[in-house]
Amino acid sequence: MEAFVKQRAIEKGKITRIENWIEINQNIELRTYEFKSRLELLTNAFETYCSIQNDIEMLDDTQCTDRDIVEERYCSARTGGRVHQLPYLLENIPWGIKVKFEHCLFEWQKSIGTYVHEDMTQKTSQMVKEHPELNHLASTESDKENIIELFDLRSVLSKYDEGKAILKLMDLNVKELPEPQRQILVYKIIDYFIQSNHKISVSLAKTISDQILCLFPDEFREYYFAPQTNKSPKGKLLAKYYNQMRKLKSIGLIEAPLIRKRKCETFKPDLEPEENAFNTKEKLKFMQEYERWDEIKILWKSCGNFRRNFLLDDESENITIILTEWPLYKHPMGSSLIDLDFENIYPQATHIYTKWGLFVNVALELFKSKIKDKHCKYVLEKLGNGSVTEEGKHVSILFLLHGAIVPTSKRTVKVGTRKAMLKYTISDSQDSFMVTGRNINEVEGKLIDKKSRNNPIQPFLVVIFDDDITTPKQFLVCCDQLKYNFLSIIPALDCCFKVFHVFNLIYPLESIAVWQFIQQFVFKIYTKHDVVLPNMSIFINEIKKKLKN
Repeated sequence: MEAFVKQRAIEKGKITRIENWIEINQNIELRTYEFKSRLELLTNAFETYCSIQNDIEMLDDTQCTDRDIVEERYCSARTGGRVHQLPYLLENIPWGIKVKFEHCLFEWQKSIGTYVHEDMTQKTSQMVKEHPELNHLASTESDKENIIELFDLRSVLSKYDEGKAILKLMDLNVKELPEPQRQILVYKIIDYFIQSNHKISVSLAKTISDQILCLFPDEFREYYFAPQTNKSPKGKLLAKYYNQMRKLKSIGLIEAPLIRKRKCETFKPDLEPEENAFNTKEKLKFMQEYERWDEIKILWKSCGNFRRNFLLDDESENITIILTEWPLYKHPMGSSLIDLDFENIYPQATHIYTKWGLFVNVALELFKSKIKDKHCKYVLEKLGNGSVTEEGKHVSILFLLHGAIVPTSKRTVKVGTRKAMLKYTISDSQDSFMVTGRNINEVEGKLIDKKSRNNPIQPFLVVIFDDDITTPKQFLVCCDQLKYNFLSIIPALDCCFKVFHVFNLIYPLESIAVWQFIQQFVFKIYTKHDVVLPNMSIFINEIKKKLKN
């Protein structure tokens, strides 16, 4: 702990020196790179400082140091403490705890008839005047909405050194926070409310996000607070707050759970089936000839609503029944039928080449600042050399997307006799999205392993390459018994995405962020079942900004 504190002091000194230099020189004509280089140094120092601070906080939580101090002093006060001892007893204790402690001590001493100095209530009142946002702690009957009206983000940030540094960025006309400062901002807000013993409600989280956008207009609101239809809202403020509360509960500092779970029903549109649709379906079962494919497509379209109702009503865990009733899906040209069904569901969807081409133009520049994973960095370096084929470029970008939109979903695993939550990795995301290998035998081995895990049936891409993914030569889309061959990766991606929606399948949790990125940015499709993914939304926002420049 001592080593961490010393290292934190060093980084804090760096931050202060750089900030002072920027403040002194901001009105002087200097070369742009001089400011840029110092801003980069400032960002690096912030990242290191934030990392060290998190380590210290984790150690504090483990050792329960603050809790022990509070309990020791509280017991001391209850056994005969007086007002003149409070400055010592409450030394270094957060304001919120001070106010609540004095109120509880006053009530307890009054209940047993112990003499209480009249200055005590005056001191408590003075603290509330100096910190009006803590008023709810001194009164059990105060209106819960007062905190929303009284909350002021500037005053909260000014209580912390890191918060003051963030406010200085605003003074420098920075309209969008770098990622390290974004994280610090969220942590400081959460620290403040936990220390103040006040819950962050949905309406309060919205108020905070509004104030953040007032200070930094180009920030992405959904990163901090994202409401959802018929679901609990998401965003870093609520997610990090509840995670921290769970952590405190697990070590005995919090007793009552704060999470309420809800269920939402899947929406099924009521489509009017076409006339003679059943007879058409039976006729299609026996049509397999290539030369009659145009006729097949006409008949297929003529029973689209009937088939859609069938697919939505099917609740089996595999697609065997679907393929039995509609065997033409298994035809080598079955992908064209997937296209027809998808067009029936989303007639206004954007064509894949429209947005994908725009994204490819700015992808490399975005990846350079986003990607930290070593394997992804290797592929990115190869891609930057310019010696990769067009197909290799598209496959590589799909591979690198998982490093740019890092998965945040978690899974429950058994560790001995207890359960633990593990976050999916970048590699997990890539493997659920795309199976790769040098030959068909290597790929088949991976497919057998994939089936043995008994996971839900979900479509995925298969890429066979010569040396690595930058040299692809064969492309497939697989989903249970379905296998479609393609000459290019983009049509394969197009088909794979559409299979999810035609068969009403869910995206894999491992790669949900990438699939939803493709859905929302590439196809411009938004549904009521979309998951709020702040890192994906920020990435889309960054792409749009690059395309405007």
